[in-house]
Amino acid sequence: MTTIPKRLFGCNRAMPPSVADIIDVASRRFNVLPEQILSRQTAPEVTAARYHAIRLTRSRIKIRGEPASHALIGKWFGRHRTLVLYACRIAE
Repeated sequence: MTTIPKRLFGCNRAMPPSVADIIDVASRRFNVLPEQILSRQTAPEVTAARYHAIRLTRSRIKIRGEPASHALIGKWFGRHRTLVLYACRIAE
């Protein structure tokens, strides 16, 4: 399993271990590196893997019984909350 950095892009919250697992699963499914999912690359296969990982994170990670917020997921992935919202909407 690839090591995912605990802190991303100045985010002051640690990434939950399960998010790292989701990134690892998405990277294997789309045949990209986990680091590529967290990077600024815009290649179609990397973007698809990133959107998939974001959508899975939103659906699987619960904080006090509710899905994690778009802003918090954005911090974990080094993205703005609106990209998280977009990734979740195109998956529907």
